[in-house]
Amino acid sequence: QDFGVKILTAIIILLLTAINYRGVALGGKVQLVFTTLKVAALGFIVLCAFAIGNGSFANFSTDSINTNGSSAIPQGWDLLSAIVMALSGAFWAYDGWNNITYIAGEVKNPSKNIPKALFIGMMIIITVYVLINVAYLYIMPVQSMASSQLVAVDITKLIITSLNPSLAY
Repeated sequence: QDFGVKILTAIIILLLTAINYRGVALGGKVQLVFTTLKVAALGFIVLCAFAIGNGSFANFSTDSINTNGSSAIPQGWDLLSAIVMALSGAFWAYDGWNNITYIAGEVKNPSKNIPKALFIGMMIIITVYVLINVAYLYIMPVQSMASSQLVAVDITKLIITSLNPSLAY
């Protein structure tokens, strides 16, 4: 199943392995290009959400309905469980910082550059993560997000639909 996707994935892995084999500098440049494209794509979604999306700032203050059918704030273990569930997805955005130790020997002036890179990288990640989530919430209420399988895809569809209603799915 999905044989074409698997072949493409294997080819991309081999290509990126060959690039990294040629040298750290070339691998770093390729990584910078891909990272810049990802951040630019997310920035474009944020820009479109506020510029052309039919969102509402009321979504920021609308209560959501809990799984038990009430809009009350969970208490005790339910609150802890809700916080853990809410943060579990966010932890993926911050993963990888600990991998710096594997390349520390190849970094010029590591005592200065590693903390600097960690701080700047973390600030960029936090900024992008917060901005994209604010844009998502502006476009789609929490209740709709809760029932969505792919929030980013649904947000993008809503943005495109607000630009051209004839493209509605």
